[in-house]
Amino acid sequence: MKKQQLFNETRAYEEREKYSKKEIFTTCSHLFSKTKYLNAKAEHSIPVQKYDRCGIIPQLSVIWYAFNYRLSFFRYETNELEKITTFSSKVQFVDIFIPKKGIFNEKIYYCIVVFTESQVIIYGIDNKTKALINTNYVCAVSSKPICHIINNGNIFIGCENGNVYSVIYKSLDSWSFNMMYLYNPDSSYISCLVPTSLKRKNQELNVCLPKRILWLHWEKF
Repeated sequence: MKKQQLFNETRAYEEREKYSKKEIFTTCSHLFSKTKYLNAKAEHSIPVQKYDRCGIIPQLSVIWYAFNYRLSFFRYETNELEKITTFSSKVQFVDIFIPKKGIFNEKIYYCIVVFTESQVIIYGIDNKTKALINTNYVCAVSSKPICHIINNGNIFIGCENGNVYSVIYKSLDSWSFNMMYLYNPDSSYISCLVPTSLKRKNQELNVCLPKRILWLHWEKF
């Protein structure tokens, strides 16, 4: 009986009344209230690539492909395929962001951050050539990243171990070197100085990706 019902529901769905292409792309005003036409701005040929993960970086006209430990960029405006490098662990995510002020000079406006299973690496983007610049910003990750947020130059990652980390990157001009590390607000050095009797109980760290919110909540002690 259930199989027959499922068959009938599936058939009814397949035979439902559908919009024609003409209705969708030209005259269907209730689907497109402002723009009734979809206009292609450009067409690009994309090479066949073997990949585990991929994404697009429109600011650089780049499609990135990650396969195991390898990362490559396809620049679709110039039809060039560029092999970036081979990492020590699998690439998880690649993203672009505007770094905090005072970190780089005017030669770099955008940065690329690469998340692998064991590292976070930041590259600069040359304003003129759009080439990657090695910034020596790299830090280890104790657990595999599974999600991330970048907002106003601040980088947060959620890891497989259930923790959320802030990626701290600094330029120490007085010492002439760069510093990068992960900071977990739930296990900071300062919290170790607070007496156990004054600490809040059942504290939890949470992140809301769609709303770009990171917060702590706890029960009353």
